[in-house]
This record gives sequence, structure tokens and C-alpha cells, in this order.
Amino acid sequence: MKGTALVTVTALLLLTSVVGALDTTEAFDPGCSDFEMYLGTSGLGLDQDESAIEFEGLLGVGITRVFSASMAYSVESDGRLGNSADYLTLGLFWTVVEKEGFMLDLYGSTGTGGGISIGTEINLLTGAFGFQLNVENTCENSGGSENKIENTVAIEPLVHRNISDEIELLAAVGITYHPDAEDNGDKVEFNTASLGANFMLDDTIELITQFDCYIPEDDGDVSIGFSIGFVATIL
Repeated sequence: MKGTALVTVTALLLLTSVVGALDTTEAFDPGCSDFEMYLGTSGLGLDQDESAIEFEGLLGVGITRVFSASMAYSVESDGRLGNSADYLTLGLFWTVVEKEGFMLDLYGSTGTGGGISIGTEINLLTGAFGFQLNVENTCENSGGSENKIENTVAIEPLVHRNISDEIELLAAVGITYHPDAEDNGDKVEFNTASLGANFMLDDTIELITQFDCYIPEDDGDVSIGFSIGFVATIL
């Protein structure tokens, strides 16, 4: 199925973004070949001040067959449609190794939201089943008086199965590692559990759907989220 490179604003804001792109990944086709739109919400069941709504649009360009660039614009707000913020993100995606049943990708992104992200992605395929491991490190300013740079490592194992040429089912968990955490702090956290179903509507348009369960760091309430998106091949 046509993939979507994870070098979008969801990569830069992986820990807070409500827009999901639970999809298998690959470089964009050469040329200005990819356009994507996503609409998502998180914190359903919580107070509206604690929930979020986000819209994202992305344009992807294949520079070569294995090297791509992207530009994404994202707008997010709370559940009351207040406290809005917008971000512009630029990203690169490179398929380093591509063999039958195995792919190794590198990617990076930065944007107006601050911070720099770099990551690697490993894809294993066997028949209709596949496994994808995404490991991403984000460096950003903590915003405090000391202007401390904080590192966060996001780990996302994902399994997927093609039911047919038009339908793909996916499941993933989101894990966060804080290498700079204090000795008495939580260094490893399980943040999300996600299920997705993607549908090829025709040869050029893929429908992306995703359900998320957000697991709080403390004794807070578990919440859920939902996102829907379209991936369109332009050329």
C-alpha cells in the first residue's frame, strides 16, 4: 500500500500531537507526488480544557526514488477551540536499505514549534504480515530559566496485516524514554495504544483511520482519541 513518510509535524510533536498517521512508510514518488490531510481529536471523555483538536496538511516531494522532502502545516486547539497554535515543519526521509522483506529508513525534521528530531525506522515484511520499529530522538529547549536542552526518545513498535489489496489493519504502542530524567523520575513510559484500518479508495487515494488510547503518566484518567486522514498520490 502507498505509505506516508513520518517526517511530518507528527514526528516533531510525537509526544503531544493528536493527529495520527498509523501507516506503513516509504519514500514519496519522484516529483511533487504526495498530498495529505488529517483531522484528529484526543482527550475524549476529559474536560474540554484537557482535550485537543488538530488539523494538518502535508505536501511531499520525491527528490529521488529513495530520498524525499516534506512540508507540513498544523493547527491545534483545545476542545473549546481556544488556545490555538500553529506549526510549520520541514522534513527529510531517506530509504538507506531496500531489500526483499527488509527496509531501513532515516528521517529528520524541524519547524517553528522548536526542536529537532532525527529517527530511524526498520521494516520487516513476510507475506501479508509486517513489523515496523520506529525510534526517534527529539531535542528541544525546556523553556525554563536555565534554557536546558531536553532529549526525549520515542519508540513505536507497529504490526500490520494486509487483509486484501485495499485493506490494511495496524496496531502500535507508543513508548517514551527520558534519558535526562532525574534518578527518582520515570525514565520509561507507555503513552499510547493505537489501532488503525487503512483503505485504498482507488489507485491514488488512501483513507487513514486511527483510534488511540492515551495512558496518563500519573493517576489521571485514561482517555481516547480518533483521527482520520487522506493520502493522495498526485502524479
